[in-house]
Amino acid sequence: MKKYFLLIILISTFSFAQKDYSKSSKEELINTINSKDKELKSLKEKLESEKTAKEKLETNQTKSTNAEIAQLKKSIKETNAVFLREIFDNKYVSKPYLMETDLAIDDISTRIENSNILIRSILLDDTNKEVFEICNKALDFNKNYLKLFQIRNDVIFEKYDSVKVNEAIKEIQMLPALDENSKLDSTKKRMSSVLKNYLENTCLLKKTLDAYKKADQSAILKQKYTALEKDEHYKDYPYLVQTIKKIKNSVVGYTDDDLQPCDEVKEKVTKNNEDDKSSKENSPIKTKELENKK
Repeated sequence: MKKYFLLIILISTFSFAQKDYSKSSKEELINTINSKDKELKSLKEKLESEKTAKEKLETNQTKSTNAEIAQLKKSIKETNAVFLREIFDNKYVSKPYLMETDLAIDDISTRIENSNILIRSILLDDTNKEVFEICNKALDFNKNYLKLFQIRNDVIFEKYDSVKVNEAIKEIQMLPALDENSKLDSTKKRMSSVLKNYLENTCLLKKTLDAYKKADQSAILKQKYTALEKDEHYKDYPYLVQTIKKIKNSVVGYTDDDLQPCDEVKEKVTKNNEDDKSSKENSPIKTKELENKK
């Protein structure tokens, strides 16, 4: 309101200053001042009226919004009471779901996402501290489940990819904490270890398979392939197990490209060693040593 008043004063002063009143009589000046005063009062009354109307409108809008929110909360409460609360209690309260549930073989992502809707609905209605904690644990569980399922299918089930593996390790580290004794937490820790050791185990398998490929493909060697499938180093890597089965079925089917990352790593290490050796030979210290020897 003060801003409007100052604006009016400035306008009136500016308007008043546009005319030369030096030659006006006393009565003319008084009449002019009275006229401006009436004009100012009229503008102030208009502003007050507009302000009152605006405040009334805002009040009505606020009341309307609050009424809609209250009605929405009532609807959520009724829906929870009639349909959702029993489902929530049966799944998360009465049963050890969060402790006993592990990653499924089939994709149940849609069911997990739907359960998030159920949980959030309960959170909007129930203010009980225990229920609040269960809801947040369930949301954390679902977030872990969806991410771990995606990593298992898109990273661990596939051929080693350094970018994907490193990104997956970071994503697991950023996931919310789970109950330490829960099955999903055990899976989470195991998957993290599997990812961290993926390259090493890939290269270990490549060294073995490259040697087996050159040997006579006898019945004894077939048994060795079968043993490799169950080996602790490889059994958690579907792609590596698949590669073992491929060479077991046909030695020709196994190619250098199947476990290619190891060749790339080997070439990189060799190149780095050569560059390091060259750097030492060409360093000032090395040159001086050679000159002294000469």
